[in-house]
Amino acid sequence: MGKRTTAIYLGISVLAALITLEPTLYSSLAHSQVPSAKAHAYAAMSRRLPLHALWMTSAKNGWGLTALDGSPVLLTTSNGALTWSKTRLPPVARSWQWSFYALSSTGSWVVARDQKTNIDRIYFTNDGGMQWARLSSVRDNQSFANLDFVSRSRGWLLTNGFPATVQMIWHLYTTSDGGRRWQLVSNSSSATPHAVPESAYANYSFTGPLTAWITGMNPVASTTDYGVTRDGGTYWRYHALPAPMKQKGYMATLFPPYFFSPSRGVMPVSYQVNAGGRTFTTIFETSDAGVHWHATGSAAFLRTNQPIICDVSKTGAIYAVANSGRNEGILYVTRNSGRIWQKAGSSQTLFGVSSVWFVSPRKGFAYTDSPNRGSTVQGRSGGWEVNWSLNGTANLEGGIVQTNDGGRTWKTAVAQVMD
Repeated sequence: MGKRTTAIYLGISVLAALITLEPTLYSSLAHSQVPSAKAHAYAAMSRRLPLHALWMTSAKNGWGLTALDGSPVLLTTSNGALTWSKTRLPPVARSWQWSFYALSSTGSWVVARDQKTNIDRIYFTNDGGMQWARLSSVRDNQSFANLDFVSRSRGWLLTNGFPATVQMIWHLYTTSDGGRRWQLVSNSSSATPHAVPESAYANYSFTGPLTAWITGMNPVASTTDYGVTRDGGTYWRYHALPAPMKQKGYMATLFPPYFFSPSRGVMPVSYQVNAGGRTFTTIFETSDAGVHWHATGSAAFLRTNQPIICDVSKTGAIYAVANSGRNEGILYVTRNSGRIWQKAGSSQTLFGVSSVWFVSPRKGFAYTDSPNRGSTVQGRSGGWEVNWSLNGTANLEGGIVQTNDGGRTWKTAVAQVMD
């Protein structure tokens, strides 16, 4: 699968009310009316818990996050999310802000922030979370840290400070030895030309060991600017997409590029014509690794500022969910970079979806918003970020739905956890 990227949403964490999870025994046993002793034993060994975060590294293998008795619990699956097994987290992930990134079914990283000392501690596991090795520590006077790896050795560490109006301080680090050593390559508060910008609207995505992108909402009307680095983050160049509309005064939101191969990719852009007025989404396409982009078509049904778009392996399929208008909640798919969109045969609607992705043509997942919009878990490609209260109280909201028939039907994703 090509490198999947999504926007990294940082620092948007509001503590929610304590959730008391009442585990119940799994009762979907064999077809017999009188359960066997084996079935009773199986039920007693498992419980059903809500999934708060999930990332599948393949159609069968993946990682999940739930909570039990007020504590976070890391899960793994090897059968397509049918059943889950409990594994371990580094002790620091129980009380501080932390970010999780998985590169494979066994290998993953955790960076945890100690708010008292402003030290980010990086841990790695290569056995599915049974054992964690502390790799390094980074002292950084910021508020949150986020990890992203493009290979076993090459990775990125991004930290940010709290925004003041439209400004936010960003520090960007890179590693070439799997996280044992980190080098600060760009600092938005420095006077260095071509550094990362001081923008609260910036979303960062990483598509290679030396390539990263800055997209997001353009605060200046009638602009479609984005940033890209191809030298590991030291030098950033800024470009403007060709505007597909003649009307002036629009506000543009650029979403991270999705690459289906090293050279071929797409970048969705949402335009709002007037404040609170009509919006539409255009798909831009590149065939030279993002050096040049051209618009392929507009999706009139995506009347929203936040279209939900993802890819399916290397097939080039793009899925989208409109979250407003008469087509709200309907799943659409295009297989030609947005030139033609079709309904994905959905017989159910997806309301309040913040992201959707497929691990095979038939199996897919979607994050849904918390009922009180107080989620402290932000899902993303490769992992998730958690804002854990300093007294150890679990504040997890939101949920995940899944489909096994290409998006025709959806159901709540519940982890059947083996004790």
